[in-house]
Order: sequence, then structure tokens, then C-alpha cells
Amino acid sequence: MSVISDPFGMILVCVFLSILLLGVMMVQLFLYIDRYPTDPPYLKIFVVSLFALDVINSVFVMVWTYNMLIDNFMNPAAFGGADWIVCTDPVLSGLMASMVQGFFSWRVWVLTRNPFYFGFVVLCAIASTAGGIGTGIYAAIIMDFSKFRKIKAVALIWLISGALGDLAITLIITSYLRKARGTFPRTDRLLRKLIRLTMQNGLLTSLLAVVDFSLYLASNKPYYFGIAFLIPKLYTNSGALSLSSFHHARNLLSPPALSSLNAVCDTSVFCLSLFLRNFLARCKVLDY
Repeated sequence: MSVISDPFGMILVCVFLSILLLGVMMVQLFLYIDRYPTDPPYLKIFVVSLFALDVINSVFVMVWTYNMLIDNFMNPAAFGGADWIVCTDPVLSGLMASMVQGFFSWRVWVLTRNPFYFGFVVLCAIASTAGGIGTGIYAAIIMDFSKFRKIKAVALIWLISGALGDLAITLIITSYLRKARGTFPRTDRLLRKLIRLTMQNGLLTSLLAVVDFSLYLASNKPYYFGIAFLIPKLYTNSGALSLSSFHHARNLLSPPALSSLNAVCDTSVFCLSLFLRNFLARCKVLDY
């Protein structure tokens, strides 16, 4: 076994997975632009900006991987130090996380009108960005994998604040969507899909952040780099997927769909569908 296979074999696999997730994001961007050309400019800028940061992050990761595994092949001494390229990952990750959490904080606000919920999510987003920038700066100063644990306080702010924000978003949105569930299969199926999507995205990013920080504390070897390369990809895909899912909900409850529903269902079902449509409109699902 090569002396560099531990931990760089695991990191290389995570790099492959991160590039695969970038491909998924490309597909989501193409579908979004193709299917929703009438969206407001700020939403288009949001999605394109996420994709641009995702590409920049991927370029830096690939350059660093090439430098470590190709340029420094047969040079084990080079695998103990970092460079400024890999230190950009926490900075970009924190920025992308705050953008997606900021987007969800807006949804939390229009859904709950609760300043405490909104403020907590925004605070977590700001802390994640600040922690990511601080982690990148301190890592660039130290430039030694074995000494990276000295900056655990800043890294804790970056990862744990992001995980808390994701968990809060998941619990708040899931709780309020569950309150809208009734006894009619059509509306319940739609709400179940939205709840499942919210839980999957939020819990996955939270779990990876916790795993990343646990690896960071558990070993002096940079296993945590592999997980850190995946986290920003999950955030960008989560933001794009959320937009597409809410668009899908809007289409299911559009006026033509409701007219068709009214033709085949009784008045009570039709009125419930109108209620759900108004409820989702308040959440900015039907009308941006």
C-alpha cells in the first residue's frame, strides 16, 4: 500500500463524488433556466451565483488534487503541508452555505412571521460565513495539517453554526407544513413530498457538518478534507432542488389544475385545494 493512500485515497474518492455532484448541479441549472424563464431576476441571479461558486470551488479542489497527487508524486514530504488553494474551500463553503440558508430564512419568515425563527437562521448563516472565512485565513497562515487542530474554535463556529441553521430550517418548515395536512390524498401527497425534501436536504447537510468536525477532532490526518469538499456541493444542489420542488407544487396547484379538479371533485375538495393554494402562496410557493 502506498504511504499516501491513508488518508488521500479517501480524499480522492470524495473529490470524485464532489465533481459528480457538480454535474448534478449543471443539470439542475439547465432544467431551471429551461422550465422557469419567467422567474424574477433575483432568483435567477441566486441560482447562477450558486453554480458559479460551485464551479470555482471545484476548480480549486481539482488544482489542489493535481498538485498533491501528480506534481508531488513520490514526494511524501509534500503531503504534510497545505497551500492557499485548499484553504479556499472553507471560505467558499461558508459563503455558499450562508446563501442557501439566507434563501431558506426568507421562506421561514413568510411562512411563520416569527422574528425569533428568522433571526436565528440568519444568525447561523452569518456565523457560518464568518467561521468559514476565519478557518480559511488561519489555515493559510499555519500551512501544516498536523497543526490545524489549533484553529478548532473557529472551525467549530463554521461547521456547527451551519449544522444548527440547517436543523432549525428543517424543523421549522417541516412543522408548519405538517400543520397544513388534512384528510385528502391529493393535498397530503404534495405536502408529504415537500416535507420529505426539506428533511432530506437539511438533515444530510447537518449530518455531514457534524461528521466533518468529528473527523477534524479525532485525527491529525486530514480525513476531514474529503467531507469538506462535499458540503458545498450539497448546499448548492439543495438550493436549486428547493426552487424546482416549489415550482412543481405551484404547477400542481395552478388555476388550470384547480379547474380540472373542480370538474371531477365535490365542492369540499375544491375548497380545500383553494385553501392549500393560498397557504402555499403565503409561503411564496405559488407567487414570487
